[in-house]
Amino acid sequence: MNEDLGKRVSKSIPTPIKPFNNLSNSAYLVIYSRFLTHTFRITLSLLLLLSTVSAFAQLNLPAASVPKEYELGGITISGIQFLDQDILKTYSGLTIGQKISIPGEEIGKGINALWKQGLFANISVSIDKIVGNTIFLNFHLTERPRLASFSFKGISKGDAEDLAKKVNLIKGKVLTDNLLVNANTSIQLFFEEKGFSGIKTNIIQKKDSSLRNSVAIVFDISKGKKIRIDEIIVEGNQAINAAHIERLMKETKERFRIRPFTHKDIVALQHATPKKIARTLYNATAMGLFDELRDRFRLKVFSGSKFNKDLFNDDKQKIIDYYNSKGFRDAQIVKDTVYKNETGNLVVKIKIDEGHPYYFRHIYWKGNTKYSDQVLASILAIKSGDIYDKNTLDAHLNMNQNGNDVSSLYMDDGYLFFQITPSEVAVDHDSIDMAIRVYEGPQAIINKVIIKGNEKTNEHVIRREIRTLPGQKFSRSDILRSQREIATLGYFNAEKIGITPIPHPETGTVDIEYTVEEKSSDQIELQAGWGGKATGLIGTVGVAFNNFSIRNITKGSAWNPLPAGDGQKLGLRIQSSGKYYQAGTFSFTEP
Repeated sequence: MNEDLGKRVSKSIPTPIKPFNNLSNSAYLVIYSRFLTHTFRITLSLLLLLSTVSAFAQLNLPAASVPKEYELGGITISGIQFLDQDILKTYSGLTIGQKISIPGEEIGKGINALWKQGLFANISVSIDKIVGNTIFLNFHLTERPRLASFSFKGISKGDAEDLAKKVNLIKGKVLTDNLLVNANTSIQLFFEEKGFSGIKTNIIQKKDSSLRNSVAIVFDISKGKKIRIDEIIVEGNQAINAAHIERLMKETKERFRIRPFTHKDIVALQHATPKKIARTLYNATAMGLFDELRDRFRLKVFSGSKFNKDLFNDDKQKIIDYYNSKGFRDAQIVKDTVYKNETGNLVVKIKIDEGHPYYFRHIYWKGNTKYSDQVLASILAIKSGDIYDKNTLDAHLNMNQNGNDVSSLYMDDGYLFFQITPSEVAVDHDSIDMAIRVYEGPQAIINKVIIKGNEKTNEHVIRREIRTLPGQKFSRSDILRSQREIATLGYFNAEKIGITPIPHPETGTVDIEYTVEEKSSDQIELQAGWGGKATGLIGTVGVAFNNFSIRNITKGSAWNPLPAGDGQKLGLRIQSSGKYYQAGTFSFTEP
């Protein structure tokens, strides 16, 4: 009877509900960190209130006393070891000669101001003495310990070096609870990104005898189990096979697996007949066979299979972008699920709603007067019936790498202020009509050519390679050619060559600003060889100065180590095999 009653009571108790089931471990860590931060602030406020009450209690005044006004005659600071007394007095906001009431709010504000510095574990105030109407106060401060050192235990040396940069701990800094909470959160997120689950950190504080009031911190870390992706399941896809979709996901990959037989195979073999097997083989397609083999043999030995939420979101966007490039502009991932299987590893399931493909139908041009619709359409190279791909449309309208786009056509002819805007004007089932609006604007003339960043190379060396000259029409192709020519000189970092057009619409002109970054271009040659017993060892030494300046050779200030900046080339090469053979060459080139 009692046993039945116990069962009924246990059934009546509702099952606890875990909040935010759809949140990742990273999100829980962020929420937990913020909760601890707010808790710390509330605790600090309570401590401040208690300290203020304690401070007034130490003034030895009756609780019901009437506030009396005093003149502050002096402040002393006690209990400190490292901090400067004068600075702390300034932090308190109290000044000598100030009128204060006891009891009153002035001392409370001073305590609050000191608390806000985050430097103290306890603050108390007492009266040193009262002389007539003048009062002298003492602030007794207990400093928080400072960080002498920190180290990591339970992890590899490489992980420890990487973590040291992430925890943002500085030796000598005051150690607060909030600082330790943030460091612990950084550790959790670091190993979560590496695919670990169940990370635990024990923070050990030890007094450091080398410095007064300092501690050494040891983070004893247990990384837990490394969680990998066992399987990626794609559902809802018809136009694009699952294997291709998985290849699009560069950062979310399955682990290595060999599974020649599945439960489905065993069930199928139990009911198989020669006729069924023959029909299955006859109807099999090459892609279907590939998918079956891919499902059984995942030979991804060197690819990572950890799960990262942010990278997974990036991979999902890559899938949608690929669908869009194939005309499926309505494609979306309607559901994604990540859960653990019986082995403790992850299964990633994605459900896709492909929609249907769209096609270009009619394309209308508006606002163009310089070039006809036929010329622009030939450059656009999109015909009625082509797959609707917005990326292809944008590439043919704006800044194609090959320069074969509508924008380049205009900008190479001076139309710097040119603008082009495509828009959908009609969608009829699977067909889309486009209107492309063109604003040509006036042709721009180059006003000034500005060069910046050349600290060693003289400006005329750069200018003789530039194809954009004042008075000429603006041309995008000339700018790109100038960029290549400057990089070919070898005197500048090719990746840091910047070109900035500075337009002046009011005058119809434009300034072109080139920015360069110098790099060393000199060369040294050291070579050794063996010429046999008769010749012996052959040695070659050579130097080449590729940015030499002969006109500055008489200027002593220009020798660093040699005069440079005019783009001339000076070379010296000596070859010798001892007393049997010596040769030297000297060369000078003026470009």
